[in-house]
Amino acid sequence: MLHAVAALWLAAAPGRLPAPGPWQTSGPAYPQIEAIALVPGDESVVYAAARDLESSTSGLFRSEDGGLTWDLLAQAPFQASVLRVAIDPTGSNRLLALTRTPGAVDLLYRTEDGGISWRQTKAFAAQAVVETVFFDPIAADTAYLLAGVSTGSEFLERSDAGGAWNNLAGQPGRPLLEHHAGADLRQTGPGYRSVFRLGGLRSERLLHRVRHVAVRGVPDQRNGGGSWAPVADSDLTEILGTISGGLIARIAVDPLEAGTIFLTAVSADPTDGLLLRSKDGGVHWTRVPVPEPPTGPLAIGPTSRVLFVGTVQGVFRLPLGRTQTLPPR
Repeated sequence: MLHAVAALWLAAAPGRLPAPGPWQTSGPAYPQIEAIALVPGDESVVYAAARDLESSTSGLFRSEDGGLTWDLLAQAPFQASVLRVAIDPTGSNRLLALTRTPGAVDLLYRTEDGGISWRQTKAFAAQAVVETVFFDPIAADTAYLLAGVSTGSEFLERSDAGGAWNNLAGQPGRPLLEHHAGADLRQTGPGYRSVFRLGGLRSERLLHRVRHVAVRGVPDQRNGGGSWAPVADSDLTEILGTISGGLIARIAVDPLEAGTIFLTAVSADPTDGLLLRSKDGGVHWTRVPVPEPPTGPLAIGPTSRVLFVGTVQGVFRLPLGRTQTLPPR
């Protein structure tokens, strides 16, 4: 299980140099970042899932000063990795953390006291891989997860008030249904991952899902998520082709400039990670130089407009408006 630890102040690891230019970083102590989550309504509180490859140690860290200092909140079981963290917008002490064991078994943990204590809420079969887990931003204490299996199918589940996880759409071994239980589910075309909109609900739920899914392109959302299409004439495919097996890991939209989109692109080689920015809704993309290769995690503070990027050497922070861009490689 996840083990809560006593508060321990952690800044930059010994020997780590300050970030050059406008970027800032001071940890956490485990360098490779797997996930970043900001507390809704309090952007000074940041969570990061991180691991140390040399010691095979992984944990969940918490910062209360916007990522300047970090506390180790919970330690993962031996050789397991914390891969995802989700915060309930209706109660920020309520979190979910997803871990993966060396045998590729995913385990989901829940805390209701900000990480002081944890309990396991679900274990997945070895052939199932959880792609994302998140809380509903409107309905209190309602969580969703999307998982896939080796056959290529996916299934969507929901948990209310920390109870059992109930299937909403799809089944292990079967593809997601096009329409099921009031949910609007659709494939975005060859090479794209599925995106979904829970019928009749606000588009923030869909956007939250899209930010957390690896896709082969950026959907063009113009009508609240009612319909989706690939961005026409985007040069993103060409840029992704510069890294072997390049995939989009995360997407984040500037809260004040809806046409400005950031994304991270990753491959099997962690040194290939890229941070890209588009200022025209996803048509044209430029590289944003980061002191260390991005590992995928990405978040923007809605009020502070601080960009958080997970890398192979910690969480880097950048106030928006100070970004530099480079032409595609």
